[in-house]
This record gives sequence, structure tokens and C-alpha cells, in this order.
Amino acid sequence: MSEKTEMPTDLALLGALAVLWGASYTFIKIGVETIPPVTFIAARTLIAGAIL
Repeated sequence: MSEKTEMPTDLALLGALAVLWGASYTFIKIGVETIPPVTFIAARTLIAGAIL
């Protein structure tokens, strides 16, 4: 592929990464208010392990 056709894809991926990264703080704030912190951390670790 040429560099010109990869640019929109790269920008879309960068935008998605920024949204997910920024939203994680909101999800953590909401999660800690509703779920005990230890349970929240355990669930987050299990999800990350499953993805990897």
C-alpha cells in the first residue's frame, strides 16, 4: 500500500486509541463507585489477561 492510503486508517486508529484511553478514567471512576476496588481490579486484570 502507498503511504497516502494508509494515512486515514492510521488517523482512525489513533483517534480510537485516544478515545479508549481517555474513557478508561471515566470507567474507573464509575466502576469504583459501584464495585469494590479489589473486585474491580481483579476483573480488569482477568479481562486484560484474556485479551492478551
